[in-house]
Amino acid sequence: MDKWLGNITVVRIVAVIFGILLWAFVQLDQQVATPPPSVIDYIEQSRGIDDFPITISNLGEGLHIQDKYYSSVNVVLKGKETDIKPVSKENEKYKIELDLSNKLAGIHHIELDSIGFPDDVEVELYPPKVTVIIEEIITTSLPIDIKVKGEPGEGYEVKKPILSAEEVSITAPSSVIEQISTVQSSIDVTNVREDIVTELPLKAYDKDSKQIDVGINPATVKVEIPILSPSKTLDLRVNLRGETPKGYSVVSFKQSVDEVTLYGSQDVLEDYNVYDDIEIDLSNLTSDRVSSHILTIPDGIKKIEPQKVEVEIIIVPSETKTFANFPITIIGLNTKEYEIAFNEPKDGLLDLMIEGAPSILENISENNIDATVDISGLPPGSYERSIQLTLPNFVKYGGDSPLKVSLEIKPVSDEVTDSEVTEPSSEVTNEEGEAEIIDEIENQSENIEGGIQSEMDDGLNLPISEESLPTDNVSTNFEPVLNEEEQLDEINQ
Repeated sequence: MDKWLGNITVVRIVAVIFGILLWAFVQLDQQVATPPPSVIDYIEQSRGIDDFPITISNLGEGLHIQDKYYSSVNVVLKGKETDIKPVSKENEKYKIELDLSNKLAGIHHIELDSIGFPDDVEVELYPPKVTVIIEEIITTSLPIDIKVKGEPGEGYEVKKPILSAEEVSITAPSSVIEQISTVQSSIDVTNVREDIVTELPLKAYDKDSKQIDVGINPATVKVEIPILSPSKTLDLRVNLRGETPKGYSVVSFKQSVDEVTLYGSQDVLEDYNVYDDIEIDLSNLTSDRVSSHILTIPDGIKKIEPQKVEVEIIIVPSETKTFANFPITIIGLNTKEYEIAFNEPKDGLLDLMIEGAPSILENISENNIDATVDISGLPPGSYERSIQLTLPNFVKYGGDSPLKVSLEIKPVSDEVTDSEVTEPSSEVTNEEGEAEIIDEIENQSENIEGGIQSEMDDGLNLPISEESLPTDNVSTNFEPVLNEEEQLDEINQ
């Protein structure tokens, strides 16, 4: 044996035999592990695919499916390995379809269809059907709300935003539209002192201020926010200058606005109390007139609102009305030192004619008119002065000649008094003064006679005694009472 192993030829032969045996063993093992292809074809396999997406088809126009449904299903495939192995959810050839043909708005329970799978493969779906809610897509209009945040500079005021569009159009499912509470944007005006013009994006929000993702048309809006400086509102006064031609009168006057608002710094606004820069000349008006007037901006003022005013004046043929014996009122007279004597018109009464619209004249009385003469500061003397008339609106003097008065200013007469008789001043020589003196003398005479009669009556009631009788030592101091003519003669002397 050892000799064989020591023989190189024997060793080589043994090695060849072992090599052949090893090759035969390997070949035999491979043939046993791999069955023939014809056998595998008849072996049924199963395979599961999770979250296979559902494809929606044939959804009607103007309809929408709510998100509350299964968007995918689990799929189990049964069949030959060669058939099920190529199937995958990534391959668009294979679909799980939700067919919505002829389905209207509402709730539907619909079976799913498997599309594109091999005919010999059994497809099981979990769940096999789904519930869907179909709703209409609607378009609605909603107002735009601009939220202004913060406070402008001190003394400034934020006015209502001016928008390029007041509403937006939103197209969305009805359930989404119902959730929208507002469509808005916001802007900060903290410490702003001038107008803001900008473009803001618009977003939809529900009642809890949560944003809702919907299409908004337009998606942005141009916004102008007026920032007004301090303001002051004034009366608007239209000045009517002159008088209408004779024979015509204003019956009514109307302006489109009665107030204006000025904008500017506070110290400048304090200088303005009324706006009266508009003036209309009546001297040539014989018919109705409507005019438009631009309001000029006063010095130091930034802005005025409104910017114009319309004035309507109605003209009618006029009539006249006369007040007889109308009294003239003197103003500016120091009555303690001076008095007035009217020369013309006599007694300070005149016949006053006024002119105006008939409907106005019929309601005017003497109480609505003043005729005054101002003599303030004038020394004693004779004067001719113009009479100033104060008349109601749209009424004018109807006479042809100017109204004047001739008068005399003179010192007040001095009064002379006696213990019993008060004599008038010797300077009074006119008839009016003599009449006053006569009246005064008559009054005093009556008083004296009354006193004597009273004493006589009292004496008749006294008891007679020796002490009451007069004696030679008693003197009588009675002075004779003069009659009226004697008193006048004595005064004149």
